[in-house]
Amino acid sequence: MTDALNEATLKAILSQITINVKRQRTIKNMTQLRLAVEMGHQTAGLISCAEAGINNKHFNIEHLATIAKILDIPIITLFESVDQILKKSD
Repeated sequence: MTDALNEATLKAILSQITINVKRQRTIKNMTQLRLAVEMGHQTAGLISCAEAGINNKHFNIEHLATIAKILDIPIITLFESVDQILKKSD
């Protein structure tokens, strides 16, 4: 038996993180464009594609750390409910 994540579990984790980013961004009343610009991008492409799951785009750990800093939240907030997904995959 392997401890590697299967594709469905990984997809569920990435989806939950995306939901958390979008929720926190919305709570802070921040647009995708504003967040992207504060992250150093010129367009909202990264944020919009990652939030919509377009072109298999996802937030990486650097993105998440930067987003947490910009939104002034603990990074763990962006991982809420991920533990439950991992427990379901056991």
